[in-house]
Amino acid sequence: MAFLFFYFASLTWEKYRLREMTGDLLEAFNLMVFGKDYRQHRQAVAILIDSLGSDKETVRSAAHRSLVQLTGQVFPPEPAVWRKWWELNERSFKKKEEAGTGA
Repeated sequence: MAFLFFYFASLTWEKYRLREMTGDLLEAFNLMVFGKDYRQHRQAVAILIDSLGSDKETVRSAAHRSLVQLTGQVFPPEPAVWRKWWELNERSFKKKEEAGTGA
């Protein structure tokens, strides 16, 4: 019985170790492919898209200018249009300067 306990304990430990290693490998891959700030850029795009729905015109226009600059995409300042584009491009998004021609 003790043998089975240690066997299952070692399997559980190995499972968590493999999960951690896989996460580290995926993070390294994303850093290599998308650059060191890929998470911040993606978060910024999501926040800017949300800001397009602001009640203040200055916030909406600043968010739109920033989105165009960051993504290289030229869409009207309408949140629905940007959200649809973001749903299709979030996983492969690269900042405009890194992508060369945009996302």
